[in-house]
Amino acid sequence: EEGTWQPTISDGSNNSTFGGTTAATYTKVGNTVRASFRCVNAQTSGLTSTNTFYVKGLPFTTTNRNYSTAWVRSFSSAEWGAAKCLVFAYIESNQIYFQGDNGAASGTTLEVRDFVNNQTDLFMTFVYETTQ
Repeated sequence: EEGTWQPTISDGSNNSTFGGTTAATYTKVGNTVRASFRCVNAQTSGLTSTNTFYVKGLPFTTTNRNYSTAWVRSFSSAEWGAAKCLVFAYIESNQIYFQGDNGAASGTTLEVRDFVNNQTDLFMTFVYETTQ
């Protein structure tokens, strides 16, 4: 099965849109889903800045925890720089959250404040398992 999907961003309680989302597609073969998206200009206005940054709206329910990487352009926080643009992605509970090495500590979870409203982009291709 092939199709498109609409990712949203969240602070865990409120959702927002990415702004310009292009190429949000998926392919499902058996219980394996390969999905990708290119989101430009994350709209974080109205989200709580110190909460974890999530991507929601996955095309199928996740099974267990799955892992991937993502590329983030234009971090906001001074603790993240261009050299830290590749981050680790946890895909579970039908959402994705991100961790990286910010130069001071590894495994630092990205928060809403780490994204410049209407300027930060997120690119990702990932594979996960589903029960559907």
